[in-house]
Amino acid sequence: MPSMKRPAAAAAAKATTPMKKARVVDPLAQQKELISYAVSKAPTFPKEVLNMLMTSLETSVFVKGSARHPYQQEVADMVKQVLEAFLKETEGEPLTSAKAKVAAQEAEKKTAEEAVEKAKEALEVKKSEAEAQISAAKEAKQNWSAASKKHHEAQKAEKVGLKEMSTLADKKAALDVVIDEHFAKLVDKTAGEPKKSMKEVTKALKQHGAEKQLLEAISAALQPEKEHGGFEKVVIETAMEILTKARANFAGKVEASEATKAALAAAVESAEAEAKDLQGVSTALEAKAAEAKDAKNEAEASLADVEKTLELVEKTFEDAKSEEAQALGEVANAKEALEALVAIETAVEASETLAADAAEEAVLPTAGEA
Repeated sequence: MPSMKRPAAAAAAKATTPMKKARVVDPLAQQKELISYAVSKAPTFPKEVLNMLMTSLETSVFVKGSARHPYQQEVADMVKQVLEAFLKETEGEPLTSAKAKVAAQEAEKKTAEEAVEKAKEALEVKKSEAEAQISAAKEAKQNWSAASKKHHEAQKAEKVGLKEMSTLADKKAALDVVIDEHFAKLVDKTAGEPKKSMKEVTKALKQHGAEKQLLEAISAALQPEKEHGGFEKVVIETAMEILTKARANFAGKVEASEATKAALAAAVESAEAEAKDLQGVSTALEAKAAEAKDAKNEAEASLADVEKTLELVEKTFEDAKSEEAQALGEVANAKEALEALVAIETAVEASETLAADAAEEAVLPTAGEA
């Protein structure tokens, strides 16, 4: 049996192929192609019957009416039944099923599209939340960094302050030794090492602003062999006044430094507490930012999933539409084949009528015979 190509598909293929040269289409050949295809595709009939009808088309359906034998007409009538059955079949379950698939896939496509839109909206929300959390975490970290720096500076200030206080206390203690040990013993002439004691006294006096004349005078007045007369006593009192005034000044500073020490310690404690609090805030916001990032990533993954689903649904929808188009094409093929057969049969009937009329005229008597 010759291979059959579906007419509708063939027409579609020709429509997409650029025509180089116009050609004349043979209507009879087109009718033969339509009818042959439809007979080959007709359901419910045994294959052997269809094969018999197809091989008999040329010698039955396509034979002019005047030359047809009743057996040939019976074959033509059978072909008509087959084509009517084919049309009924194509308009039935295959087409209904194809349309139902298109409707179902269209609904599923709409659902998938809505899911994609919702996923996109959800992703935008998660992006916004993540950006806000990241920004908040960044600001909190900067605040913590600033507080840590402040704490470090407070510790540094406390360290410097304590060092200055310690130096101040050491200076006062050293001056106490000069006054109570060296100066006092030089005055009452009990110094074990007069030269050493004198050196410490003059050194202390010089550090605290004593003039050169006083330094020379005190060195002379405090010699072990020197008696303390009126001048010597004035010199000693003047020197003692300078040293005791310096000691009082040191004592005041040491006492005041205790308050400074407490203030520095309080500043360190406050800065440390603030840094610790801000560290806690920063850590909490970092955790929230991480959660927001995870949520954004999940939203992106969810969007990718629904987009993939939509892609698959769209493909299925296109397949369903293609199947529907094929079913509609089969309906069109069946109708065209049946119309072609009807046209042929109409032409056959017309030719038979003409033949009968001609025969009747041939047997009628002429005027002369009458």
